[in-house]
Amino acid sequence: KGIMDRNNIVLRNNANNELQKILYKDAKKIGKY
Repeated sequence: KGIMDRNNIVLRNNANNELQKILYKDAKKIGKY
């Protein structure tokens, strides 16, 4: 169970990082206009 929890945390962190990148890009685009 511990290994699965660790994998879930890693996947969640990766997903959060991707979301942050997308939101950051969108924020920069909006900032240009």
